[in-house]
Amino acid sequence: MDIVLVTGFLGAGKTTRIVRWLERAQTGDTALIVNEVGQIGLDSILIGQADNAVQMQLLANGCLCCSSGNSPGPVIAQLADAHLRRTGRTLQRVVIEASGLARTSQLLRELAAFYPGFSNALRVVCVIDARTDLDLQAQPEAIDQLACADFILRSRGDLASAVEQQRCTAAISRINPFAVLVDDDDLAAAIEAPHVPILRFDAPQLTARASGHDVVVAIVAPRRTNAGYLIEWMENLAGACGAQLLRIKGLVELEGAPGLVCAQSVGGLISPLQPLAREVRDQAPFLVVIARQLEPQVLSSCDPEQHFSLRKAV
Repeated sequence: MDIVLVTGFLGAGKTTRIVRWLERAQTGDTALIVNEVGQIGLDSILIGQADNAVQMQLLANGCLCCSSGNSPGPVIAQLADAHLRRTGRTLQRVVIEASGLARTSQLLRELAAFYPGFSNALRVVCVIDARTDLDLQAQPEAIDQLACADFILRSRGDLASAVEQQRCTAAISRINPFAVLVDDDDLAAAIEAPHVPILRFDAPQLTARASGHDVVVAIVAPRRTNAGYLIEWMENLAGACGAQLLRIKGLVELEGAPGLVCAQSVGGLISPLQPLAREVRDQAPFLVVIARQLEPQVLSSCDPEQHFSLRKAV
């Protein structure tokens, strides 16, 4: 089962784009979870107007990421069971529209607690208004949403000036250099992509710090190591940083393994190591760590054998 988490800060345009996608998509084996803060679910009403409305569950008793008893895991199980009884088919996809105040990293931890191994079938899509001035927007939830995204959809691009679009794109690349940018109304490109892109093969050339929200991007040069030590380092880093750690992603060389391996963690959740499907020539191993208020000595303290040396922190 694929799980698609659609995030985006308040007013970014998530609901509008989900409605447009529903009106065009083939959603026979898809279910939708809508999370709203408040007892009146306006978003669910709007989504219910779509011609191709799917089986939908509204959660309106607080943010999925922080409300006790409001985990999406049991809801997914209920939707899957109801779909099987009604159609005789297995549910293939669940789309979760998170509250604009939800922290993606915490929501992913909630999902992992219920659905071990879910990261292999998960993609995170973040919607952001192209007119947003990210350097002035000090909302930690918005930065968390961006840093955890696989795909970023810049909404309302037709209303943004060229300067606003360039500023938004530059800020996105500083916070999350791995995200795939998709066109304004093409949510299907993210939801229905045949696979989640592992990463672009050019190591990010980051020269500026995303000001205003204490996000630090550290580029680490790893030397050849073994899988156990790599996982231990990522676990130690997650333990040292706690909720401040947003993302780790990059390519490493493992002892006894040919080629490069993709290593990644989102919100402290470590995905299984993935060998690259094709050979990448002339690519040096690298890891990028994205965290709030990250001190360089934290990286070294988690690495007693010094396999991961800091190259740059911006």
